[in-house]
Parts: sequence; C-alpha cells; structure tokens
Amino acid sequence: MKISPISNFNYSQKFNRNNNITNTINNPYNLSFKSSYDDVYYVDVPLKSFDPLNADENELKNLGEVFHKYSDVETLCKRRYGTGLFTKYENTRAYEAYQKLSKSINETRKHKNELVAEMNNLLNKEITGEGNMMEKKMEVKDSFLDLLRIEQNTGRKVPIENGILIYGNSRKKDDFINWLKNTSETAFKEIEYDENKPFDSIKAIKQALKNAQTGYEYTDRRSILYIKNLDKLLTNKSKENIIMIAHFKSFAELASEKFHTTLLFKTDMPLENFESASIGPNRFGLKVKLTNELSESDEQKVKDIRQEITRLDKMTDKTNEYIKTEEVCTYWNSENHLP
Repeated sequence: MKISPISNFNYSQKFNRNNNITNTINNPYNLSFKSSYDDVYYVDVPLKSFDPLNADENELKNLGEVFHKYSDVETLCKRRYGTGLFTKYENTRAYEAYQKLSKSINETRKHKNELVAEMNNLLNKEITGEGNMMEKKMEVKDSFLDLLRIEQNTGRKVPIENGILIYGNSRKKDDFINWLKNTSETAFKEIEYDENKPFDSIKAIKQALKNAQTGYEYTDRRSILYIKNLDKLLTNKSKENIIMIAHFKSFAELASEKFHTTLLFKTDMPLENFESASIGPNRFGLKVKLTNELSESDEQKVKDIRQEITRLDKMTDKTNEYIKTEEVCTYWNSENHLP
C-alpha cells in the first residue's frame, strides 16, 4: 500500500449536520472516499485505467469489446469524471465519455449479432442439407448444362450424359431437381416406376424415350426424363427382377445418343445396394452426392466465427479490471490536524 501525505493533494472541508468534518480530495479519479478518524483517508481507484475520453481508436474499440455485456457504463463514466452539482449532465465530461463509449459498445454488439446471424445461417444450411448444394450445382453446370448449350448453339457433337443420379442424405434433392428442370432448357418429362407392375413400367419408360426422340426431331431440343422410384427397380436383385433390370440397361446406355435424352433419378439408398452395372458410368456417369455437410469454405467460416465470438466473450472477463476497486493510498495531514 502506498502512503502519501495529504498535503500532496487539494482538498476542501465540508461540515455535515452534526458539525463533523468530512474531507473531499480532488484526485485524478474523482471517486468516492472513505474517511476514518484521526484524519486518515482511504482512496479507492480502479485496478485498471478507465479513460474513454482520452482513448485512441484502438483503445476505445478494446473498451467497447470489454463492456459490450456490461449494463451500467453510464455510472462508471460518472464515477470516473464526475457530474458536477450545478452543471447540466449533458454538458459534463461524464456524459461525453458515456456517449463515446456507448458508440463503441454498440459497434461491438452489432458485429457480434452479425456473426451470430451468419453462424445460424451456416448451421441451418447444414441442418436442411444445403451444405454442398452450390458446389454441386457448379459441378452439374460444368459437366452437363454447359455441354447442352454448346451442342444447342453450335451444332457440335459433344458427349452428353446418359443419366444423372442424385443421392446422399440431403433433404433438398427435390429442390436440386427443380433447379435442374428450370435451368437446363430441355424438355423435362416425368414418369413413375411402379414396382407392382415392373414389366409395364419398363415398357412405359422406353416409350417415353421414343416420344422424346420424336420431339427432338421436330424441335431440336433434348429431353430430361425424370424417373420416380427407379431405385425400387435397380436395388431389387431377386432372380425375377434381374430380367427387368437387364431390359432397362439395354436402352439406358443408349439414352443420349439414340433418344437425345438424359435419364434422371434420386435415391436415399446407399449406392452399394444397387445392381452395380445399372448405375455404372456408361448409364449414370454423373452422380451428384448431396449431403448435410458444409463445404470446406463454409466449415472454415464456422470455425472463424466461433473463434471470434469466443474472443469477444473472453474480453468481457476483463470488465472487473475496470470496475473493481482497491485501497491503494492512505493520506494524512502532515501536521496531524486540518488547517
């Protein structure tokens, strides 16, 4: 504890109603005093300097981060700078400091709210299965849609996929298929495979391909044939159904060249459940795995955001360094009496 004679400071005398003398010292902190008998004075000061009025931009930003969860910075500013008995509060240095610090605090809170909002958006993408949707759209654009446009615009013969398989644990497969339908500029047709009528269903799929080829001859426009429940056919490896799969395979590998059509289907089943040749590269060369996992760039964003939110939360641990006080000085009159 530092001990200093009271003559080192300015002070004034005041008399209370009981004619007891109390003393007020004008010190750099303008904090309250605790006085004891025999003219001994104890001065409480913050453990760490608090001076938003004289803080530079970086120091003020730091204070804003420290106090962004603290609810009573106004009182802290009043204790630091005083308010004056006969001075309008809005004209005091305490009010000026409070306004300056409040601006920095609000900027920190806004920054943190934006981080939380972005984090929630990314986590929602993961929950709903939109995690890798964008990168998969780009993959389909590069390997399928762009080739369609080249063929359409130039008449050049380019390799167009016989089939596209959408799989994975995403719940957004239908959204992806709708995006493909609206983006491909093809004649988009739908047909459903009925596992209770396998032969009739196979026959209907082949007829749909023939109809698509007729349409192409009149319009020069390719087709996408979306086959619902096709996985029910291609995962049934019973002896009877293998014949149906063989029929399907015989025309599926000719879908693009002979019928100017790309087959499309989706599944929630693991690919190892399928008859392997039925979804091989010569039939479904473009396999699009949609998952609930975030892309690498989004995963890095989540990591960075979490680190920044953690840093801001830890900054508030320093609040007590500014608001807690300790007795650091004892003052007495060098002549052991008041003048």
